[in-house]
Amino acid sequence: MKAVCQIKDRREEGFTLIELLVVVVIVGVLGAIAAPGWLGFFTRQKMNAVNSDLASVIKDAQSDAIQQRSRRQVTFSAVGSTPSVTVSSLGVDGVDLYTTELGTDSENLQLATFERVSGAWTVASTPQITFDHNGNVSSTNGPPYIVEVQPQDSNFSIPSRCVIITTLLGGIKVENGNACNNFSPD
Repeated sequence: MKAVCQIKDRREEGFTLIELLVVVVIVGVLGAIAAPGWLGFFTRQKMNAVNSDLASVIKDAQSDAIQQRSRRQVTFSAVGSTPSVTVSSLGVDGVDLYTTELGTDSENLQLATFERVSGAWTVASTPQITFDHNGNVSSTNGPPYIVEVQPQDSNFSIPSRCVIITTLLGGIKVENGNACNNFSPD
């Protein structure tokens, strides 16, 4: 008997360099297409959270003014680069009651406060709203006020979100997009 040598055809297993490069290019193209959409989605979610927190703090300050029978001032600012709201007592003690950072991980957002002066919208000279002991807005110009949440980075065309204090009685309305820009109290 003769020994039969069987030669097996051995191929190297794995991917060729060209196959690997094609996969990397495809993943890169898909990432470039999807990334702006995801970043816009996350920015919109942050803006919604900040707007919701903003409306909540304003309503709480108004309720506190009524309950404590004392004036409350709500001041809008940024601690570092994060939007925040400080609520102060304007009574005898006149102290800051608390400061709330709005939203979580919201450092790329900013607040803009607008008031209506002589029929035209202007940036508020002082970014604050004061509620009297009845919860009414006390101001020389009077309502409405708009506190707008905007992205600092304007690479995305994301509609702004806003909280509108509509009346002297402190009516609060949450809006977004064109409703923020075209609000008419009439």
